[in-house]
Amino acid sequence: MAQLTKQDARNLVAQLIDDKGFKNWPVDLLDMLITGTLDELWGELLDQFPYLTSTEEQLTSTSTPVVGITAPGYVDLDPETVTLTRRFYRVQRVVRGGVNLRPANPNEVTVSNNVVIEAPDDTYLVQDSKLWVFPLDATTPIFLRYSYLGEPFTSLTVGTTDPDSPSDDPIMTVPWPDGYHMAYIYAAAARAMEKGDKEDSTRLQKRADMAMFRLKAYLRRQHLGTLTPETQDNPLDWGGV
Repeated sequence: MAQLTKQDARNLVAQLIDDKGFKNWPVDLLDMLITGTLDELWGELLDQFPYLTSTEEQLTSTSTPVVGITAPGYVDLDPETVTLTRRFYRVQRVVRGGVNLRPANPNEVTVSNNVVIEAPDDTYLVQDSKLWVFPLDATTPIFLRYSYLGEPFTSLTVGTTDPDSPSDDPIMTVPWPDGYHMAYIYAAAARAMEKGDKEDSTRLQKRADMAMFRLKAYLRRQHLGTLTPETQDNPLDWGGV
C-alpha cells in the first residue's frame, strides 16, 4: 500500500470524527495533534524494536550544519540547540579511533566543571542531553549510530498541484511502516474525539490498539530487535543501548 500524504492523513482523521470541514479541529491544531500522536507511537515502536530506524553520522569539532564535538569532548544532543540529520531518539553505537565504545554505568562516572574526576576509558554516557565520550577528546572524530523518530507531521508539505511531480514526494508522505497507517490514524482520531468529552472515543481507541498490535506482530516477523538470552545468573542484552 502506498504511504499516506499529509492531506490523506488529515482527511481520514476528520472523516472518522465527522469533522469534514475542519470546524471542530482547525487544520493547524489537528496537525499538532497528529504530530504528538505519531511521536508517541514512534517511541513505543523504537522501545520494542531498537533497530527499526538506524543511521550513522561522523561527528567532528567542525561538523556543520550537523552537530559536532564540543570541547572538552561531548556531543550535545538537545534537539532545541543542535541539528542531526535525523530526529535523535537513542544511541545505538559509538565508535572513536576504530574502538567500539561501551556504555558506562552512571555510577562509574563523575564529571565536574567539564573535567573528568572518574570515568573508565573507551566508554560513553548520555546525560542531560549530552553524549560524553571518555577519555575526553574534542579532536578525534566520533561515529555515532542512533535510532530516530520520523519527520514531524507539522513539517511535512501537502505537495504541489502537479500529482506527477516526484520532486516533493519524500516530504509529502508520512514516515511510518508501510501498510499500517491506520494505527496512528485511529489513535489520532480517538484523541480528537475526546475534545470536550462530547463523544465516546472507546471504539476508536480499541481499533487503534488492534492496529498497533498487528503492526508489532508484523515487525516481530521482520526485525529480530533486542536479543535477550538469559542465564541462571543474569540476563544479557545483545540488542542495543
